[in-house]
Amino acid sequence: MLKIKKKYRYMFSSFIIIAIILISYNHFLSSEEADCGIEKAGSFNLKGRACIWNAYTDQRVAKFTIERPSIDSGPFIYEIKTTGSINLQLIQDTRADGMSYPPEVNNFDCKRLEKSHFFTYKFNFKDCDDNQQQGDIDRL
Repeated sequence: MLKIKKKYRYMFSSFIIIAIILISYNHFLSSEEADCGIEKAGSFNLKGRACIWNAYTDQRVAKFTIERPSIDSGPFIYEIKTTGSINLQLIQDTRADGMSYPPEVNNFDCKRLEKSHFFTYKFNFKDCDDNQQQGDIDRL
């Protein structure tokens, strides 16, 4: 009877060690940045939008790029980056738009991401700050 208990004790210890290793490995994998893809100007990438929304709500690190056409020339490029916490970063790049003055890259730190009430996968960025202006960025 004593040998059986000892055998189970070793099996249980081995199981615990393997479980700890798997949990640690899974955490390592989830901390890598997921690439949710690109939404090209004139298209709508539902899979990419769902990916960035799920990463945000699950507090995982991910990025999603959106190209928006401008009226006169090249696109505005927005990159949404989730940080693994409730905060996120929105990067606006206007350098491809020849009419943008001055062409620049703006980094906004936002406190919340919400889905638009009218458009299921349009996003509203709340409480954003780029050290010059504060406010919300709606319907991206």
